[in-house]
Amino acid sequence: MSWVLATVLLLVALAIAFQLSLLARAKRMEGERAPALADEAEDGDGGSRLLYFHSRNCAPCRRMSPTIEALIVEYGRRVRSIEISEHPQMVDDFRIRATPTTMLVRDGNIEKVMLGFQPEARLRALLGGSGGAEPPQRTPRD
Repeated sequence: MSWVLATVLLLVALAIAFQLSLLARAKRMEGERAPALADEAEDGDGGSRLLYFHSRNCAPCRRMSPTIEALIVEYGRRVRSIEISEHPQMVDDFRIRATPTTMLVRDGNIEKVMLGFQPEARLRALLGGSGGAEPPQRTPRD
């Protein structure tokens, strides 16, 4: 019975080590120059962008996608949703290893990399604190 326990503990330790290695790789990207995006030339905007890399088969991605879609409506081209199976070259360029991955790119540099589900308040704080155009003000409902 002790070999079963040892095997389970080893598998748990390997899973934790894998997660930590993904997090470390993501954090090392912060401060690096971001690969050019195809639509940057059209924008001429050297400001900030929120890039959301996701997959159709990812449960946290499906949970987060409605929030991202709402942010796209509010912030326009400052928020971009990238389906990894449709943009494999971009996934390679940005070295995406897990979904969902959300990146804040400011003035061409990767400022923040976040793995996993991110709450709407955190995403709004990143966008609000990243300069550039402010989102339109919502009018209170009566």
